[in-house]
Amino acid sequence: MRASSKRLATVAALVLSTVAASCGGDDGPTSSDFVDRVNEICRTLDNDLSDLTTPTSNAELAPFASGASKAYENALADMKALEVPSDDAVVADAKGLVANFDDQVTTLDDIAAAATADDQATIDSNIATFETLSTDNADLAEGLGAERCALDPLFAFEVAPPVTDPPVTEPVDTTPVDTTPAPTTPVSSTNKTIEPLAADLAPAQGFTFVESDQAVVETFISVIDSSPTIAAVPGMVAGVDVVDSSGITTTRIFIYLPETTLPAGTPDELLPIVTDGNPTTPGTYGILAGVSYTDGDKFYFLGTDTPEAANLLMWAISTDTASLDTAIGAFTFALAQ
Repeated sequence: MRASSKRLATVAALVLSTVAASCGGDDGPTSSDFVDRVNEICRTLDNDLSDLTTPTSNAELAPFASGASKAYENALADMKALEVPSDDAVVADAKGLVANFDDQVTTLDDIAAAATADDQATIDSNIATFETLSTDNADLAEGLGAERCALDPLFAFEVAPPVTDPPVTEPVDTTPVDTTPAPTTPVSSTNKTIEPLAADLAPAQGFTFVESDQAVVETFISVIDSSPTIAAVPGMVAGVDVVDSSGITTTRIFIYLPETTLPAGTPDELLPIVTDGNPTTPGTYGILAGVSYTDGDKFYFLGTDTPEAANLLMWAISTDTASLDTAIGAFTFALAQ
């Protein structure tokens, strides 16, 4: 499945909402109630998709795909707003379903763009991708027990191909082919994917969000890959600069979403690198737990969503502890919206 900035924001928000629910005692929904609500969301999604007019040409396919994308977006927003149960297995299945829905949104947007451009090859390729995602979706829905989320095929129809003029025959070019090898670009050995995130974060609590420079994010990847455990686990990475109302960047926040849960104690492997020997203090920022420290110039926080096993790792750097606290709070609030 393809990654996207929307997917990163959505999955990160779901991870954090899971932690928030677990911190709230026993008042969360049961697993059965949660699955019932997911089924209801998928029932609404199915009805919205059924209301779309079946296209007969690429000109009609573009609004069809855009309408389907909007329906999936609405379902994603509803799922994101659900209070999650304490059952880790159910939450893991729900995260997979949410990530798959997000990939389907991206693919539908690609289909709409290709249909607008009358690019039949790209249309066909993306429809094939969507059908594969739909098959994955059915498996994920079955694992969760949300049968209504195993949706009917969306593209079970034929669209008339565009009419093309006969090709014009041109003389064959007999110029010898240049066989000089093309220059190659070294491929990075990292298994981490940098994803944009700031564009998906609305201004919150007096702060706005800007993408961090890619070179800085690449440095963050090098830092976390110094942990043997993290180096072995693929995942998505993002860097966001938090800007206050006067236009000053007060804090830079990096997050890493591993494809598989990191075992307890993994952040400890990073401490010798990131702290450079400076003492640490246990710290909690919002619902994230970890350690804070300073090098005398800047203030830092390294934490995860849970101390037992991490589905999200954050490293934040700020000018002072107060800015660190408010910036992380604004960032996590924006993720949840």
